Amino acid sequence: MPRQYSIYDNIGTIMTPEEKARQKIDQWFAEAGWKVINREDYEPTCTAVAIREGLLKGNLEADYFLFINGKAVGVL
Repeated sequence: MPRQYSIYDNIGTIMTPEEKARQKIDQWFAEAGWKVINREDYEPTCTAVAIREGLLKGNLEADYFLFINGKAVGVL
């Protein structure tokens, strides 16, 4: 059985490797000038926004949707 590692955030909460990676990616987007939001918080008036866990056709999810001035420009 593969060994599982625990990662802790700055207040001692256990984070999964995916949560830790998402935290770092969110930071990179923010440093590059993108506003990082959850999909329920999206408003088309945002200029440069990265939406976490965006929905695709067929109820599939993308890790991030990138929008500039209300237009989709990328999917990760």
